[in-house]
Amino acid sequence: MNDTEQRQTQRASVLLSAAVDCEGSTGNFKVRDLSSSGAGIEGELLPVKGSYLVFRRNGRAARGRVAWVRQGRCGLEFAEALDFKAALRKIPAPKPLARSMEKRPGLTSKPLSRGDRAMLERWASLGLHAIGD
Repeated sequence: MNDTEQRQTQRASVLLSAAVDCEGSTGNFKVRDLSSSGAGIEGELLPVKGSYLVFRRNGRAARGRVAWVRQGRCGLEFAEALDFKAALRKIPAPKPLARSMEKRPGLTSKPLSRGDRAMLERWASLGLHAIGD
């Protein structure tokens, strides 16, 4: 299909990143639109029209070729259907540390338990000195 023919599949306008393996080298590109049958990408050092490639996004891959190139963009036509929904899925951000791990231990204003208070009173009554005194 050339770039002037009507597309058979619906494309989603997106701004994602993807890797494209072409003739032994891999480039990372911005994906501007994506469907199960193709993608529009932009970037520097685009592959040339007619080049065969493998498009990779979120652990999914599709073989295809470059259908057209112009003004820093190119259209990819996939030879096999890409798992469109999985390719669109955002990779979840790392979960923040648990709240309890962010606090420094012992710096809270909680009162001492009865057992802790009794232990400190015994220690203080023994007249122990710091090591090295």
